[in-house]
Amino acid sequence: YVLGLSLGGILALCAAQERPVAGALVLAAPIDLGGWYRFAVPLVHGPKRTIAKTPSIIDPRARAEHPGYRRMPLGAVVQLMRLQREVTMRLGTIRAPLRLLYSRRDPTVSVRDAKRIVEGATAAQSEVTYLERSGHVVTVDLERTQVEQWIVSRLIELEKGRG
Repeated sequence: YVLGLSLGGILALCAAQERPVAGALVLAAPIDLGGWYRFAVPLVHGPKRTIAKTPSIIDPRARAEHPGYRRMPLGAVVQLMRLQREVTMRLGTIRAPLRLLYSRRDPTVSVRDAKRIVEGATAAQSEVTYLERSGHVVTVDLERTQVEQWIVSRLIELEKGRG
C-alpha cells in the first residue's frame, strides 16, 4: 500500500503507476494548482524566488503546533507542476484501488482534483470521501480523528479485499 498527503499524495499516485501496489490512499493531492498558477508561476519564477503561502490548517491549536512555511519557493512549485502533468497524463495506468480523501474547506487544493483523478484512473476502483471542516493538512486539522479512522478502515477494507 502507498499513502500520501498533498505532494505525498501525488507521489503515492506515481508509485501506483510504476509499481504493483495493493492500494493507494491519497489525501488532498493537488493535481492542478489552477489557471492562475499555471500562468503566473512561469512568468514570475525568474525574478521572484518565493511567494507568500496561505495557512492551510484551520484549527488554531494545530496550526500553532505545526506552523508550516510562510513562503513557498517558486522553483519547487515549478517542479511540482511538472510532476502534476506527468502523473495526470499517466493516471490511466493505475490498476490498484484508489481511496481519496479531500476537504471542501481546503484553501490549497480543490475538491475538483479528486474528480480529475477518478476520471483519469478509469481502470482503478475508486472511492472519494469528503471532509467538511478541515483545511489542507487534514492529518492534524479539525477532523484528524476521522482521518485516522478513515486511514485504518480503508487499509483493513483493502486488505480484506485481497483475500
